[in-house]
Amino acid sequence: MLSFLLPGLRELRTPLAAGYIWIANLWITIGGRLPSKDPGHGPLSAAWKFGQFLGKPALLVVLSFAAYLVGSFLEIDPLRMWDHGGRPAWLTRMRNLLRRVPLLSRLRFLPVSNQARDDIARFSEGASASATANPVGAMEILTNIMREENQIATRLQARNIDLYNKYDRLLGESSFRINIALPLAMFFLVVLWASPVSLPLKFIMTLASVGYAILLFRQGVQKAIRSRDVITQALAVGIVESTYLQRRIEADNASPQAGGPQS
Repeated sequence: MLSFLLPGLRELRTPLAAGYIWIANLWITIGGRLPSKDPGHGPLSAAWKFGQFLGKPALLVVLSFAAYLVGSFLEIDPLRMWDHGGRPAWLTRMRNLLRRVPLLSRLRFLPVSNQARDDIARFSEGASASATANPVGAMEILTNIMREENQIATRLQARNIDLYNKYDRLLGESSFRINIALPLAMFFLVVLWASPVSLPLKFIMTLASVGYAILLFRQGVQKAIRSRDVITQALAVGIVESTYLQRRIEADNASPQAGGPQS
């Protein structure tokens, strides 16, 4: 029973946690400008009376629902952070800007680990040796396979529930870290710069807060890579199949170079 509940709880946890932090940021920013008692008239007075009518438990439910809506609207899907999963255009533009810096010209964001990439290349060699004879060809195969990630994950759920649960758990942990990194950093910074501490300490704590957010985001990316490694390993050992790879096998077998039937 618990195994059926956990995936749903993981899906709820990320937008709820991120939404709560975003709302906390908003409250710290404008909360001091709100009236501390019923203003007597206007929309704020109506909202005040409505809150008193509902009571604190009901307000907590309303706040949780609002946090979920905010978190869902701002949620970043780890599956869409690479070209392989349909990367958003703004991430592509950011990457291209970074590559203009000489030291970052070779910057790459691979969806899987190097070992998993090599395993997929070796697995597909027999089917499409011409495409895997060079790194560009291997990456082309990997790119097209990872575009099927959702479909392959669904097949994995039907074939091997234990591996799928591992994939789903890693993806959930990735989404959680990636989505709380930015609002958490903003929360620390808003609280810090509103506090009466010395300027040097503010700068030190600012660097620490940004560094912590970067660490969280990096952990999220690593978890996403590990989740995709589960998919690639399931492909490599034959637990699931890739539609793209199967079509490539059939095309190669039917080509004259592969010794297939000729017209």
